[in-house]
Amino acid sequence: MENIIKTVGVLIFKKGKVLLVCHGEKAEHLNNTYGLPAGRVEEGETLAEAGVRELKEETGLITEVKYLKKIDKIYKAAIERKDGVKNFSQDNFLCDYFEGEIKSNDETVPCWVEINDLEKIRLLPNVKEMIFDALEFKKIVN
Repeated sequence: MENIIKTVGVLIFKKGKVLLVCHGEKAEHLNNTYGLPAGRVEEGETLAEAGVRELKEETGLITEVKYLKKIDKIYKAAIERKDGVKNFSQDNFLCDYFEGEIKSNDETVPCWVEINDLEKIRLLPNVKEMIFDALEFKKIVN
């Protein structure tokens, strides 16, 4: 893969559910695809700082770097988007504390999805694997 866009995602679990975002009309992802709250790492940001920012931008939830635990795996995928296929790598963090209420923005609608209902929605590549890897990681760190 060439021209890889580096991204970071945040996983939050609550009572058998995972926080996902559904991409809408103004998002670069295809409409009605679900993914983690995630996005590009900006120049000068650490991965964790990008995770904190993206979580707030895409869900309205607020956390701090100290509440993020790095998952030791990088995911890669070629993802079809509105402007063509692009190559991505994604680092993820498990978030164990946040404040606020979820709220939509111009691009995404955040929602709590039952882990058992993942088959019923259209997920971006690797998202299901990311969720189950994070659940395993959660058992180790908690």
